[in-house]
Amino acid sequence: MTDTAVHAEYCDKIHRSGNYLCSEEKEWREKTVQEHQNNLVQDTAEKIENSYYAIDDVALEEFKKIIEVVYPQDIHRKNRGLWAEEIKKMTHPQLGFAMLDGKEYSDLIYKLIKSKGSTHYKMSSKKLIQEDGITNTKF
Repeated sequence: MTDTAVHAEYCDKIHRSGNYLCSEEKEWREKTVQEHQNNLVQDTAEKIENSYYAIDDVALEEFKKIIEVVYPQDIHRKNRGLWAEEIKKMTHPQLGFAMLDGKEYSDLIYKLIKSKGSTHYKMSSKKLIQEDGITNTKF
């Protein structure tokens, strides 16, 4: 019997007996799990970054078009209603209003990207309080 076959038989006996994994297999599994987690994190980060820049590019392009329409008529932003009419036509008007006011809008983009299926809970002593205001009693 070769060394590999002996080792495989030894690992098989360990598995059947319910004892711990042999060290090589345990290291291999840990490495595989770690690689999978790293890939998952990297893929998720890339998706978020791509989504962020896609939304940002569209918003900037739409805002530039609004400037071309409104700017000649209202150079000093005195007539906010005219700006508002055009900004409401944007894909994400909240970004347009933030740009108009000169505010940072990265958090707004993040809120657009954030998965609608994810729910965050705050723990209270008697209830689970969901951040969107819905409450559920603890079981």
